[in-house]
Amino acid sequence: MEERIARDDVLRFLAEHGGSAKTDEVRSEVGDSELADTAIDFLTEGGLVEGGEGKVKLTETGWR
Repeated sequence: MEERIARDDVLRFLAEHGGSAKTDEVRSEVGDSELADTAIDFLTEGGLVEGGEGKVKLTETGWR
């Protein structure tokens, strides 16, 4: 359940910030770096976000 909430928090946070944010900002928003990284990995595998160079951004699918 906690992981699902973290994934939702990541998607919401990115949407509220124009679709992208620094990875550290996302971790801070979730409040747990390890949980945030797990959520980002899950969302990346699902094609909802993509990351690199310390940033995470929503994909077109992630926006939907």
